[in-house]
Amino acid sequence: MDLNTKEQILLDKIVQNTASTSLTADSLALDVSVDGLEGLQGTTNTKLATIGTTLAAIETDAAAIEALLTAANVDHAAIEVLLTGNSGELSAIKTDMAALEVLSTAANVDLAAMEVLLAAANVDHAANEVLLTAIDADTSNIADNTNFLRDAVYIDDADWTDGASKHMLTGGVYRSGGHTITDGDTGPFAVDSQGRLQVELSPTDNAVLDAIDAVLDTIKVDTEAIETAVESVEASITSLVKSEDAAHSSGDRGIMALAVSQTTPTRFGGDGDYSPLSTNASGALYTMNVAGQMGSILVNDTTAVTCGVTAGTFVAIYMLTDTVFASGAGGLSSAISQSFLDDTETSTNIDADAGTAIDGITFPAGMTLYGKYSGFTLASGSVIAYVG
Repeated sequence: MDLNTKEQILLDKIVQNTASTSLTADSLALDVSVDGLEGLQGTTNTKLATIGTTLAAIETDAAAIEALLTAANVDHAAIEVLLTGNSGELSAIKTDMAALEVLSTAANVDLAAMEVLLAAANVDHAANEVLLTAIDADTSNIADNTNFLRDAVYIDDADWTDGASKHMLTGGVYRSGGHTITDGDTGPFAVDSQGRLQVELSPTDNAVLDAIDAVLDTIKVDTEAIETAVESVEASITSLVKSEDAAHSSGDRGIMALAVSQTTPTRFGGDGDYSPLSTNASGALYTMNVAGQMGSILVNDTTAVTCGVTAGTFVAIYMLTDTVFASGAGGLSSAISQSFLDDTETSTNIDADAGTAIDGITFPAGMTLYGKYSGFTLASGSVIAYVG
């Protein structure tokens, strides 16, 4: 390693001082040998080399610092010249700096105010969120109601569907003093105190209604007259019509039954139809002998005979020869007790004590016995019995 003059001189002095130095154990209580000193010298040389390197670097840095200081002095002189020539501008800069400080303070105040405003804005934003949620719900309800309104509005000549189509109720306003509306303005329907719609008719309509009213008055008079006549007719009909089993009273009224005169009786209607009575040219009512219309029987022996026709009885017995009915019960049996001839009964329904039983009596040939008989037994003779 190359050393400069100062370093070499210093090193030589260290070597000389070290060589002439004598250390004893008595003075230092240490055992120092030459080998140890040589090692110490080597270490010292190493450190001196490091110091030399460091000094060289320091000298290099010092040279650089001197160059910087020289440049700084130049710049300092230039700055002084610049400052000397621009003292007014520096004053203005200082003024501007003061103004900037004022503005900065004001800006800080404004920033604080803005922070307050932002905090309030955040609160308002939360409130707006709640409000917007409510508005959204209201908007949905409005949309639903708008759909209802849309469903209730119809285009011209649109069809109506029963049970599905919708309509809006049209209301009116009642004012006791009437409505006053400017020409061309809209207004509500006018109704009376009972909600009935008030309509104003044209003069022509009023004239027609007046004529109708006059006719209705005439109709009313005629209706009252008809009502009176109907009441009279009703009273007459009531007096003519008689209830079943009603008792007769003197002066009762009735409707005369008329008949049709026919030289030869003919049928007027079909089976089940109503038809008038029929008379001959003399006015005598045509009748029909219905005895035996349900049947007849010839009996010429002594066997007991009973009418077997449902709801029928023997209504006539014609004697072909002299005939005697058998004695005792069953000889001749009346269908209605004590009302007709009988072999044991005496017709007490007709007379309580004047009648006589027919037991043993002979009925001559050609005689017809009428009545209602449920059966008979002959003792002798022959007869034709008719059922009715």
